[in-house]
Amino acid sequence: MASYTTTFDGTEDPLYENGNWYFTPPVSGSKKVVKSAGVAKGSQIGGGGYDDSLAHLAGTFGPTQYSQAVVSCSAPVAAQYHEVSLLFRQFVSASEYYGYQINYNTMNTTGLGYISIGSWNPFGREWILLNQVVGDQYIVNNGDSISGSISGNVITAYINGVQRAQITDNTSLFATGSPGIGFYVEGAASASNYGLTSFYTTDTESTVTLSPPQTMILRNATLRNCRIGV
Repeated sequence: MASYTTTFDGTEDPLYENGNWYFTPPVSGSKKVVKSAGVAKGSQIGGGGYDDSLAHLAGTFGPTQYSQAVVSCSAPVAAQYHEVSLLFRQFVSASEYYGYQINYNTMNTTGLGYISIGSWNPFGREWILLNQVVGDQYIVNNGDSISGSISGNVITAYINGVQRAQITDNTSLFATGSPGIGFYVEGAASASNYGLTSFYTTDTESTVTLSPPQTMILRNATLRNCRIGV
């Protein structure tokens, strides 16, 4: 069993924590994750396209992965994207980037909360949306817990222990890889105003008791639902 837990103490640029995290800029041009004052956060400035800040865990993790994190959001900007992400079965190099990702939007504008579950293709140039749910119940606020899991080909997202989204990826493209965290900002939102204050991951089934599944609303919303041509 592999697992890792952190409260992001200290200051690092990029996030490293004694070699437990690594950052390799992939072909997609993603940015590094940094930490300060107990918060891990992104480093992008919002004008570079889909240049998510990424950090992956070193070591070998099994294919079943569960991660949980607590959100910090000090100054959300209305009608702007500022996402926190949980990564699963990811591989990254200077020439390739692929794996699964769950995005939670910390934007607190009524009607624009969402969770999106997707994957990056093996060349790191295309975001493939697998499922997206939209509504006020999906808004993530300061202090909320986000968690996600992948078991077999089923990917599940939770907010505060309540299941909020789930998808079965019948393509099963990515069988192995590392968990991690990510951040995305667009427009006037500042990467310094949101992040994660703690993170836990394991490659065994979660022992956390979670609430029953909730009714999902699937929509083709005009949100960040397609990242083609990154």
